[in-house]
Amino acid sequence: MSEEHNGYWRGVVTGLLFGAAAALLLTPKRGEDLRHEIAEGASQWKDKAGDVGSNLSQNVGQKAQDLKEQGATLVSQARDKGEHLLADANHKAQEVKEQVVHVAADLKTKAQDKIAGIKDDASDVAQEATDKAHEVAENIADGVEEKADDTKAKVAKAKDSAKADASEAASKV
Repeated sequence: MSEEHNGYWRGVVTGLLFGAAAALLLTPKRGEDLRHEIAEGASQWKDKAGDVGSNLSQNVGQKAQDLKEQGATLVSQARDKGEHLLADANHKAQEVKEQVVHVAADLKTKAQDKIAGIKDDASDVAQEATDKAHEVAENIADGVEEKADDTKAKVAKAKDSAKADASEAASKV
């Protein structure tokens, strides 16, 4: 029971005692009768106070036991709920982890596929460039050979013409 209720009951009991004492003292009676009534009233109030205290003690004890049991129940429920929430959180975390691992594996595979495709494309481009270089080199070689043959033919013709001119000039001399 709260202190507020305890204070209330103390006030009620104290008020009753003072009220009874005042009533007895203010009533015009003989001294012996008054003392006897005061003693009897005090005894009755003592018994009543004992009964109230006992009842109050039992009520407080019962309320304390009830509150203790309710507290234990609430703690147990909170613990169960906390364990359930923790299990749910762990389960969700595991699901997210698995999804992240799966997505990462997919991204890795896609990246590897892209890299392989780029390597293949680069290899194809390099091969084309090599083939084109060989083709250009062959064309240049063929052109040089042709020019060399033309030049040889012209040199031979010029030589023959020079021989003919030299023979003609020698025959005129």
